[in-house]
Amino acid sequence: MKEMKILAKSLKADRLVFKSAQLYDFENGNDLLTSIEKYSRYKKINEGSYKVKSALPNHCSRLWSAAVISSKGDLIPCCYDKDGTHSFGNLADRSFGSVWHSSKANEFRMSVLSNRKQHEMCRNCTGK
Repeated sequence: MKEMKILAKSLKADRLVFKSAQLYDFENGNDLLTSIEKYSRYKKINEGSYKVKSALPNHCSRLWSAAVISSKGDLIPCCYDKDGTHSFGNLADRSFGSVWHSSKANEFRMSVLSNRKQHEMCRNCTGK
């Protein structure tokens, strides 16, 4: 991490963010879980069992403030939608604005506000 900070400074980066590892099979432990508490997104709740540290409110500011475009040109909710499961539409077919403000995008946003845990990718997120 020290080297990354030096590199970011040399490149005059405005900001450097370290993201904690997101694991799909964290519940029963995983060799990739860090032992450094402040860098872990998971908390050990009993012998060999883990959960995401932060509470999961029915809110997500990323859905209104950040755009993620997949390598296929799909506008997706966020970086946690690694497979593009919740694509709002493809930018090769429609303008960014029409996809961003589409009923599909708005329905997804509303579903997060009503019950964020219904989405698998949201259950492993530490974002607010």
